[in-house]
Amino acid sequence: MLLKFSNKWMNHKKDSNNNFVEYREEKPHYNFLAKTWVEFTKNSSIHAVHYLTSETVNAIGKFFWFCVIVIGFVGMVYCCILLSARFRSNLTATVFETTNYPITEIPFPQITLCNNNHINYNRTEEAVAKFVGNATQKQKEFFVNFTHVLQNMMYGSNDEFEPVLDEGYDGFMENIKISDIILFMMHDCKEFLIECTWRDKTVNCCDIFSLQVTEYSYGFSFNSYSNVGTQFVNRSNLFPWRIANTGKKSALTVLTALHLETKVERNTGIDKPGIIPFVQHPQTHPNTGLFISVNTNAALIIKPTVFSTSDDVSRLHPADRQCYYSHEASKLKGLSINNLPYMRANCISACRHNHMMKFCNCSFAFLFFADAENPECTVSQLRCLAKVNDILNMIKPKEKNPYFDESEQGITCDCLPECNRIEYEVTMEPIYDDEPISEGMVKIDVHYGSKTMIKYRTDVLYSWVDLMVGFGGILGLFFGCSLLSGVEIFFYCTIGLFHEYKRSKEGLVKIIRAKFPFIN
Repeated sequence: MLLKFSNKWMNHKKDSNNNFVEYREEKPHYNFLAKTWVEFTKNSSIHAVHYLTSETVNAIGKFFWFCVIVIGFVGMVYCCILLSARFRSNLTATVFETTNYPITEIPFPQITLCNNNHINYNRTEEAVAKFVGNATQKQKEFFVNFTHVLQNMMYGSNDEFEPVLDEGYDGFMENIKISDIILFMMHDCKEFLIECTWRDKTVNCCDIFSLQVTEYSYGFSFNSYSNVGTQFVNRSNLFPWRIANTGKKSALTVLTALHLETKVERNTGIDKPGIIPFVQHPQTHPNTGLFISVNTNAALIIKPTVFSTSDDVSRLHPADRQCYYSHEASKLKGLSINNLPYMRANCISACRHNHMMKFCNCSFAFLFFADAENPECTVSQLRCLAKVNDILNMIKPKEKNPYFDESEQGITCDCLPECNRIEYEVTMEPIYDDEPISEGMVKIDVHYGSKTMIKYRTDVLYSWVDLMVGFGGILGLFFGCSLLSGVEIFFYCTIGLFHEYKRSKEGLVKIIRAKFPFIN
């Protein structure tokens, strides 16, 4: 190694032979950074970088390879940016996981039945005596006309109260709960449900059906977690129930009696005799039903579909994946009802209930629920509900949509579906038996149409693993390097650099001895 000496006289001393000597400081101009860089380029697995310091490549060649490396670096960065943008876009894809998912793996749906004519007018005199026995004759007539509206009461029909209230209401019913009137005058379980079979075995209808609150007033539910009755609700590990067979009488059959002689003809268009069946998840508040007219024998054929998501989907924001997990929704207030878990149907019912409270500060116990914080609407508050009835019936999208008039008032329900859910699609078909059903009856046979179903799975198109694989492919394409090349860079930037720095530090000051040329 060449040494360059300074001209500085350090000291004059005599040695053991009494000779004068000169001590000079040795300062090797040793560039440890450059040395580390040279060592790295010679030994690195990254393509083409060794040309930058190779002694066999002239300056033009080094410049050429420098330009190639710069262009490759720019291309690598550009492709990485594109890949990162695709990863951040949080794209998802839904695919068939299986088309043979067995029906035994999911619960049989909740079956809720409502008589479209809720009121048994054979109980009118008893109801008058019970609720308004001390009222005037005019008030009693008002009470009877009021019960006529309750016959077909459902969510969104509040405007039907307005003509009755216009007849003159003096406040005499303010302490009477509307739900109590309906419960007293409705057809009870034994009157409404005549014959039932479950798994082709005859059972007592009132043992398997419980009183239920729906958006079509009170009904009776089978296989439901949500009910207000206590007759038969199994809370064992075997509930909700399941079936393994398909076809006629494989699941639930019910014969209902509508008691046409007890209804009042109102000529409103919604007072047609029939039943409203709901086929929904056992943990759902019944809010979407069909209509089956009187004297009908029908089959309700269920086609379930299962939707699941991968673990990678859970890291996405709900707005990106367009669904909620149950643990997320439980932290958000007002997205469910009656202490039921989050489901889209429950969220919509909760949204409707919340807007009723917002506009009129009251609720209906026979449609949703009522408690101290959500008091039941009194008769006088029905005017408020009648005025906002059109608003409550109009659900508008959360974001602006050119197909919806922004000036039209409505409610907005931010209700995403569940990420992991079961959907029950129902098809109604007539049943032609040799023995027709009796007059004023409706018979339904609810069963699955197939022993297997489709299960969908939603996954992210680009997960963290896909991102790393993509980056690795880009690095390999432009520089032919891998993860170990990154380890090399880390090694030379830390251990290698420290090692060269230490070597240069040790050789920085060195004392040598030399005789003066003029001393003997």
